[in-house]
Amino acid sequence: MNDSELKWYNMTYSVGTPNDHLMTLQTFLKANVKIKAVLIGFDEIAMWRSAEVQKIDLVRAPFQLYKNKFEFYLPYLQLKTDESIKKQIEEYVEENHIAKKEVFYEYGWDGGKTADYSLTENPDMERYNIGGGAYSQKDSYKDLEAIVNLCMENNIKTILFTNPLYQNLYKTSVNGGYFDFLRKVAQNCEFYNFSSLNNYTKNPAYYFDWSHYRQPLALLIEKIIFGTEEEKAQIRKDAGDELWGIKVNAENIDFVIQKLQEQFEI
Repeated sequence: MNDSELKWYNMTYSVGTPNDHLMTLQTFLKANVKIKAVLIGFDEIAMWRSAEVQKIDLVRAPFQLYKNKFEFYLPYLQLKTDESIKKQIEEYVEENHIAKKEVFYEYGWDGGKTADYSLTENPDMERYNIGGGAYSQKDSYKDLEAIVNLCMENNIKTILFTNPLYQNLYKTSVNGGYFDFLRKVAQNCEFYNFSSLNNYTKNPAYYFDWSHYRQPLALLIEKIIFGTEEEKAQIRKDAGDELWGIKVNAENIDFVIQKLQEQFEI
């Protein structure tokens, strides 16, 4: 099938959670939308961001969390617009933002003042410092299980993978319980694991900042999932990580986590 024949829905948005994706999938199926495949990347956000927090965050609240459209829109109607935002709206000239719009559609994020879209050899390292969240959402792995089960029931191909976290965020996440979270996910879900320490995840050139990876890294993920065995072997060789992008499940999760822990000792 040519790219022009593909029809797809992008579920990617800021701090999207598996629970959000589950509700989106349920909404499509309820509307009799025929779905052939679901491809979902997840990371440390899934282990600490809860549906309850999403509901009170009006920037990210999915409409499915509300009983009806009125309940969804009411909180927005009750907000008082900040004067500085009013001024921006009144003075907005679309022609002045064409370049920024093109960047957004190219990368999915405009990055504000911090983004550097070149593969610079001298990145601003302040953009790569991060605190991180701890493992507070103990049952979040169940949303991924529900997605897999729902897809099986409806004959939908499911591909899950972990995002390649930049080393600072990855280390903080591991200290916050990330391995425990992955172990729970693996009990009933198979996924490709790109969370590790290697030549890619240690190199800031492959990241916009501590939380967003660049297109070249995304293309490597694509080749690991859909490419040939030769392509996968070369990518892993370049990464210096023979397990990068390996399929993880209940049978090998303990071995994989052991190897990931050993990377911290090198």
